[in-house]
Amino acid sequence: MRNWVIAGLTLFAAGAIGTAVSLGSEGDFSFGTVEVAKEASASAAGIERIKLGASAADIDIVRGTSDEFKATLTGRASKKFLDRIEVKLVPSGGELLVDVKASTGFTIGFNILDVDLRLEVPDRQWSKFAIDGGSGNVELSDLKIDELVASIGSGNVHVKNLTSRKLELEAGSGNIHAESSKANQVEMDVSSGNLRLTDVEAATVDADTGSGNIYVTADQLSGSVKAETGSGNVTIATLAPPESATIQFASGSGDLKNEWEDGRESDEEGVQEQIVFGGGDVRVEVETGSGNLYLERR
Repeated sequence: MRNWVIAGLTLFAAGAIGTAVSLGSEGDFSFGTVEVAKEASASAAGIERIKLGASAADIDIVRGTSDEFKATLTGRASKKFLDRIEVKLVPSGGELLVDVKASTGFTIGFNILDVDLRLEVPDRQWSKFAIDGGSGNVELSDLKIDELVASIGSGNVHVKNLTSRKLELEAGSGNIHAESSKANQVEMDVSSGNLRLTDVEAATVDADTGSGNIYVTADQLSGSVKAETGSGNVTIATLAPPESATIQFASGSGDLKNEWEDGRESDEEGVQEQIVFGGGDVRVEVETGSGNLYLERR
């Protein structure tokens, strides 16, 4: 029995030494991975729409500096996956298909796949971006898009400095943040996660989370807001009291916390609580299953 124990300890020590050698020769915590660096480019002539399919990569879409699309896929992966990883830009009938293959499939053993996709697009007005993400974060910045539809299974969505007619952002589990953007219509929907709008100018906002908090931060309320959470708080923070807004609040278990003294309470049939500022032009409807509504100073 003692010999078996000694043999086991010897094998364990040998494995530890091998791991240490691997770490020392390939960089800290490489675990036998190799660098991933894939590139693709395509002309933007005749393209009005962009479609990106599901993948496990983090996605960053930015305004480029040239007249063509440039995609780079970088990161690290187990060596056996290197041939399975690629990025293609395929123009088809006015649409650019961004085809990313970054999947391990079913394998046995210790596997690593950690890649990021960066897509640079020419600086012009685009008709539509459709993003169907798998499990990874999605970021878009400094773009002009008539309609953006982004839906991911698991991960965060962040958009910044966008000008759009419609922003439709959806996630199964993860946080969604829109900031410094302009749109006629903003829709946010997440099953589990927080929703945040920071300095977003929109005619209408519809934010819905099954479990999470909702934050609306702006200098002033400029458009109607509908916010609903099953379990979480809703916070509306402005530099000054709303100039002209009607704020309605309904909750199964929650309170309305109003930091402003300017608002006046009023009654409306079927409404749990209502506060009116000025002429009450901007409509804000908030509903929580369990959570408070905070009206506060930014």
